[in-house]
Amino acid sequence: MIAMESQYRLMYRLGLTPWDQDTIPTELTQMIEGAGAQPPGLALDIGCGTGRHADYMASRGWHVTAFDVSSRAIEEARRRRADIDWHAVGLGAPSLDPVLGRLAGRVTLVLDIGCLHGLDTRGRAAWASTVNRVAAPGARLLLRAAPSRGTGFITPRGIDPAEVSALLGPEWSRAGHPSHQWDVHVRSILGAPPFRC
Repeated sequence: MIAMESQYRLMYRLGLTPWDQDTIPTELTQMIEGAGAQPPGLALDIGCGTGRHADYMASRGWHVTAFDVSSRAIEEARRRRADIDWHAVGLGAPSLDPVLGRLAGRVTLVLDIGCLHGLDTRGRAAWASTVNRVAAPGARLLLRAAPSRGTGFITPRGIDPAEVSALLGPEWSRAGHPSHQWDVHVRSILGAPPFRC
């Protein structure tokens, strides 16, 4: 986890952020505004970068908490929108605990566009702990992750759907695969039909 965190910090410092696109992914707009969209609630953006996606969700009525390991990215995000709860912190950091405590069991949408697939084993465990701690029953996870491709020395190592399911645990089900590298997972609600996209 430390190696990837250092790489992201360095890339932000150098202004090399190819993942920071001007457009909002269709997969996210469908989740927020498309057929079967859930009403706005609490959202958590994990690895939010400069905050473009958190800003979009907030503009659609969501109350968003967002964090990223890069303080430079969070500084830019704060300039973008002040009414989002921004945090410059990595997964598993003790300073994140009070934030997660406030969100525990209340978040109805978790967004991860490219964080999980770059984490090492320890980071993935911290990611799963975070998602499971904050997610409400019936919560949706929108995840963009590259498939597994090895060590991840320079690029993210990737992750396969079966590994994501194992990390999330039995309370979650894979509810859709809207496009290449995108998955939707739903946390179970007793007696409620699962969301399908």
